[in-house]
Order: sequence, then structure tokens, then C-alpha cells
Amino acid sequence: MKENRRKWGKNALQAEGRRFESVNAHGKERQSKVKILTKNRKVF
Repeated sequence: MKENRRKWGKNALQAEGRRFESVNAHGKERQSKVKILTKNRKVF
């Protein structure tokens, strides 16, 4: 996570984190999609 913070900044990570948490609340199907998207963006 430290390396990603240098590249993206705190605001970007917080935005992704909120998106990820909200998806977790909605269900596993969306959660899997978000994991794929975040891997492509190299945020997580």
C-alpha cells in the first residue's frame, strides 16, 4: 500500500476504498467485478 500511496495519493486511495466498501455491502457478485477493475488499475 505504501508504494501505491506514492503513485496515487491519499485522495485517490480513499475514493477507491469507499467504492470497494460500498460494493462489499451490496454483494459478492459486484465485489468480484471491483477486484478485477482495481487489479487493472494497480490500486490494490
